[in-house]
Amino acid sequence: MPPGRHRGLAAIEPAFCGVDVVVHLAAAVGNPSFDAVVRDNVGGAVPMLTHESPLHPSGLYGASKVWGEALGRHYADAHGLSVICVRIGRVRPEDRPQSPREFTVWCSQRDIARFLERCIAAPSSVRFDIFFATSNNRWGYRDLTHARDVLGWEPLDRAEDYR
Repeated sequence: MPPGRHRGLAAIEPAFCGVDVVVHLAAAVGNPSFDAVVRDNVGGAVPMLTHESPLHPSGLYGASKVWGEALGRHYADAHGLSVICVRIGRVRPEDRPQSPREFTVWCSQRDIARFLERCIAAPSSVRFDIFFATSNNRWGYRDLTHARDVLGWEPLDRAEDYR
């Protein structure tokens, strides 16, 4: 597991066997630090997303992206094309995060350019795959391990350097 990620999930999973509902009420209140807010208010409630996580598009835009990935899968299977789908975080003209949410999903211009280069140079054995592309953000919830393992890509930039 990458540094900074929650390591305690495996330790508490047995406590949830047979449990139908969990109510998350932990929170950093008052005037806590940004780190405390993310750790306490977000970290426990937002699991790490992987390329295999169930899809839950939140609107037509998200549904169209899912459809595009399914179409790519079809063409890879039916026609032997190599199709690599990239779920790109927030890339900005200013090349820096501009809102609190962007500290989780931001991707620098340098990181996305390098990522796309790795996709173009991917081994021929990659016939179809899906990857997340964000910078190495401390509060990120999109798993970059798959891109590291398959493409050898490692982001260089971090959103928190702009705090």
